[in-house]
Amino acid sequence: MRSIRHQAITVGILCSLVVGMTGEAWAAFISNTVTITGVSITTASTPPPPPVPTQFAVRLFPTADTWFDEAQADENFGRDSTLEVESQASQNHRALYRFDLASLPAGSTIDDCSLNLFMNEEPRTDREHGVYRLSDHEADWGEGTQNGGAADPGASSWTWYANPGVWTAAGGDLAGLPTATSATGTVEEVWRSWDVGTDCDAPAARSWAVRDTTESIAGLDGTGAEYTSKEGSGTAKDPYLALDFTVLPPDAGHVTISEVYYDVASDKGSDTPNEWVELYNPTNSSVNLTGWELCDASDCDTLPSGTTIPAKSFLVVTPNASTFTFWSVPAAAQVVLGESLSLSNAGDQVSLKNASAATVDALSYGSNTGIMNPALVDVDKGWSLARLTPGFDTDAASNFWGNPAPVPGT
Repeated sequence: MRSIRHQAITVGILCSLVVGMTGEAWAAFISNTVTITGVSITTASTPPPPPVPTQFAVRLFPTADTWFDEAQADENFGRDSTLEVESQASQNHRALYRFDLASLPAGSTIDDCSLNLFMNEEPRTDREHGVYRLSDHEADWGEGTQNGGAADPGASSWTWYANPGVWTAAGGDLAGLPTATSATGTVEEVWRSWDVGTDCDAPAARSWAVRDTTESIAGLDGTGAEYTSKEGSGTAKDPYLALDFTVLPPDAGHVTISEVYYDVASDKGSDTPNEWVELYNPTNSSVNLTGWELCDASDCDTLPSGTTIPAKSFLVVTPNASTFTFWSVPAAAQVVLGESLSLSNAGDQVSLKNASAATVDALSYGSNTGIMNPALVDVDKGWSLARLTPGFDTDAASNFWGNPAPVPGT
């Protein structure tokens, strides 16, 4: 009896509350059942989870590299395809590299950082090569365009950091001690690596010289080694910084072109039908791509009607469904264009346009500077051009890196 009375009181309060709110709602208490009509209840949608810091692994190519010859102190080698390191009395050779850590998204924390160089010619005797951070002129030394000619104005050499500006110490203003050292060994065509994590502590330019830790040796031949420069053939042997960094994934506020695969590896199909472009939606809402277009430098193709990209999700767009037999792309992320992307291996541009034909995102690579100048580097066959993080977009070539191991759709 007390229980029924308690329920009736509750219903009465509820009825008064509802009628007061709507003027039309009514409630009835029949057989312990409450019926309410005339009330519209709107529930708030569940907000997406807040972003969490995510770790990314990338490789950065140098923005400049060269080498110095003590015996030719005013000559520049900025265009040389190999960089020499050698210890000889009055004939020392040093290699110099600069990388732009400011290209990482704001707020990034660098977890790991190593300098990696491909030694294509070995010394005849095992040497120890040290990596020395520049103590001055880290961001303003000039790479130059010579291959053994006199340093042009603004170019570097053993004497100049940027002709006519001279180094405080000839051969480069270097830290007194190396950040790291590595034995060369006596085998050619191998990678050598140095842990430079202690130097990668700020979003700024970082420059290092690689030199023999015991220079100016008299009467000893065979100490010279050569490392491939960024002017060497292809990207597979280019110098690079291997970086692991953590950051809150940036939100560009629009769908981005997150990765482009244009030079198809022989085990991934063939050029034209099996090229692909990956899109990413960094926003918190799905985007209907009906009427949107993917374009190269000369032509545009319309995405299939009804194509939608969910929030925080990828789509992989390709001309032919056979592409997905070579890659593990989630079914929901697969989009078959049915028409050729026709991306040039030497250089092209890729644009994403909305249904109003307004450009949402665009890039250019290789010899094409129609969108970006300088353009993205032309990567080797089987590589992709990928954003440092999928939703990071400042319309600069430095937003991208050459990825030797693409994983489309993730």
